[in-house]
Amino acid sequence: MTDYKTFGTVLRKVAWAHIFITFSLNIETLDILPAWVGYLMVAGTLAAIAAERPHVESLRPMVYILAALSAVIWIGKAFSLAMPYAVGLVHQIVQLIFFFSFHSELAELGRAYGWPSADGLLMVRNVSIGVSALCWLAEWMESEFLIALLIVSFVSMLLLWMYLFNLSKYFQYKT
Repeated sequence: MTDYKTFGTVLRKVAWAHIFITFSLNIETLDILPAWVGYLMVAGTLAAIAAERPHVESLRPMVYILAALSAVIWIGKAFSLAMPYAVGLVHQIVQLIFFFSFHSELAELGRAYGWPSADGLLMVRNVSIGVSALCWLAEWMESEFLIALLIVSFVSMLLLWMYLFNLSKYFQYKT
């Protein structure tokens, strides 16, 4: 890689995409930060990241599946349509697999260039994915456990964003 600043910009786009993917900001039933936009933003960064981490290119089909499923869920929510349970379940499974691989590749990319926080990103990735999987099962949990789980989920998402923005800054200011 020769242009660290450009690569930092690509990684900042990944960090912002995670905010679209995570947040739901609704006006009535319309989410104005749709997750499918975030997934398409990630898809737009894969070629640049794959130049350094070739395995990332193999994640492209998954990110398009996530964008399509998110669009279906977004449209269903906008029109107050009930989505089949399988749509959400498939989305959740593909999302867990995608982000486990994608965040692993980002951490290894950072590690290859001396980023000192690669292990922290991997730890937060593990917590975030574990909590996300448990939250999917939330309807069967006790309310006290669910509240604790939601707090851990919120903190892990904040830390994930922090690490992703930190990685982008690391490359932008690397000489």
